[in-house]
Order: sequence, then C-alpha cells, then structure tokens
Amino acid sequence: YSENQHPMPGDLSGAALDLRNHSPSGFEVAYLGSGPAQLAIAIATDVLGDEHGQDVYQAFKRDVIAQLPREGFAITAEAVQTWADELEKKEQS
Repeated sequence: YSENQHPMPGDLSGAALDLRNHSPSGFEVAYLGSGPAQLAIAIATDVLGDEHGQDVYQAFKRDVIAQLPREGFAITAEAVQTWADELEKKEQS
C-alpha cells in the first residue's frame, strides 16, 4: 500500500495498534479475521483519518481486504478513497 502504488506493507508495520489491537502479530488478507482487521484499520485510518477510518474499517475489511489474494496485490490511497465515497453514497440512499 502506498499513494504511489507500491506494494504493501510499505510503512504501515505496526500502524494503528494504538487505535485497535486486533493482531499484534501482523497483517493478513483473504479472510474475515484479526489480521485482516488490523490491515483494514491501518489503511483506512492512514487514508481517511483516524475518526472516519475507525468508523468504516470493518466494512473496508469485508469489502476489500477479505477479497484480496494472499499475494500479488497493491492498494492505492485513491482506491481506498473511491471505496469510501461509494460506501457513503450507499449509506445515503
């Protein structure tokens, strides 16, 4: 993950453990568990800010992180923002 489309983990190692400590052993993808939750909150709060990121990270985990392949993926800040904008539109309708 990064704004320049570099593969994750980038500089997120240990990120958001102070906000929620789902998985101190690290990030995971491809299922709905504690490792994906930690990755979701780390990315969501980094891109969307602490408050908004904490509000939506479980949905981000479900919609995005759990759907990723175990290897060979990248997530951009733009993609996260687009996802968040679409979620907001759904919630308003």
